[in-house]
Amino acid sequence: MADRAAGTVNSASGVVIDPQQITGLVLAGGAGQRLGGVDKGLHPFAGKPLIAWMLDLLTQQCGQVRISANRNLAAYYHYGYPVKPDYLPNFSGPLAGIARALHEITTPWLLTVPCDTPLIPADLAQRLAAGLIAQTAQVAIVGTPEQWHPLHALIPRTLMTDLDEYLASGERRVYGWLERHPLALVPFDATTAPAADPFTNLNQTEDFARFA
Repeated sequence: MADRAAGTVNSASGVVIDPQQITGLVLAGGAGQRLGGVDKGLHPFAGKPLIAWMLDLLTQQCGQVRISANRNLAAYYHYGYPVKPDYLPNFSGPLAGIARALHEITTPWLLTVPCDTPLIPADLAQRLAAGLIAQTAQVAIVGTPEQWHPLHALIPRTLMTDLDEYLASGERRVYGWLERHPLALVPFDATTAPAADPFTNLNQTEDFARFA
């Protein structure tokens, strides 16, 4: 579980987002097409599956943790956290997994991370929450005006119905949905992140080989 004292975010206005109010969601429901269809969350990285790295990172900074996956569910259950497939069929994209989580979480906030970004900072939730408060936004993501990492996001549960309506219209684009809401872009430079580009997805065999 997250450390309340270390992770609580305060602003000058007195607004607080406590880590216990955040559920971390590992997005592991993709088809893994760029890796030949493998289940990327179970793919080994530096000695253990990617999902294990991501769960370790989220349990440090969130009150609750869950997994979005669409196959090999028993393997994911092994880690001891709730595992839920998308409501929508045929690998409908990450928003489908986010939508289900928003329906089921009991915390006011959802922190989403792709399963293939094992180098994310341990203060990701804290920094996103601080950025959201400082910028008076509704959603916070990692990024700058030039480059977004839209699936590293802090999303309020109150957007559940809005996301349902967006998906019901046939839309699946993450950028399209985010742009509907006041958005905080939170940069992580070399002094605030553990790697030069910790949010880059491991999509190719060569990406994994660099860390072998």
